[in-house]
Order: sequence, then structure tokens, then C-alpha cells
Amino acid sequence: MILDVIFEGQVSNDVDPFWQHVSLRNLEMKSSILPGNVLFVPASKPPKVFWKNNDFIRVEFNGNYGQSFRKEEANSKFLDKVFVEVVINQCNSNN
Repeated sequence: MILDVIFEGQVSNDVDPFWQHVSLRNLEMKSSILPGNVLFVPASKPPKVFWKNNDFIRVEFNGNYGQSFRKEEANSKFLDKVFVEVVINQCNSNN
């Protein structure tokens, strides 16, 4: 399995100009998945990623988030028999 974290910059007049896409894909898939199938977050900083073993990954975001961010939508999930734990540590929020 491959975990991709892709930064996407938006046009300057977008209310959320920075996005992080987190995707989990198998080795046969040659390109990343956009939008992220684990999570896509309006954040300027990439997450910290910890592979705990072959079937458990922790993705941790720290910092400030954009106007369209909703913490309740940032859920942990199983994908292809891998549990991806999503942790959001907010410094500042619009919620």
C-alpha cells in the first residue's frame, strides 16, 4: 500500500487557497487519487504520517485550517484492510 499526501494550491481569490489530499492506494495503481480518498483538508501544512504496521496508519494534522474545514467530517476509516486513523489538532478554527 502507498499513502500519498499531495499539496494543492488554489487560485489567489479562493477562500481556502491550500489543500492537503491524503490517499491510500495499492501498488498496482500508478497515480495518486484526487480528491484524497482518506481526507482532503484546507490546510497549508502537510500532516505527520506514522505507519504503525502494515494495517494501521496514523495521519495527524496540526495547525490552522481554512474556512470550509469541518472537523466532524475528518473521520478515521478502513480502506483495503488498512485502518487509517485521522487526528486533527486545531490551533484556530472557524467552527
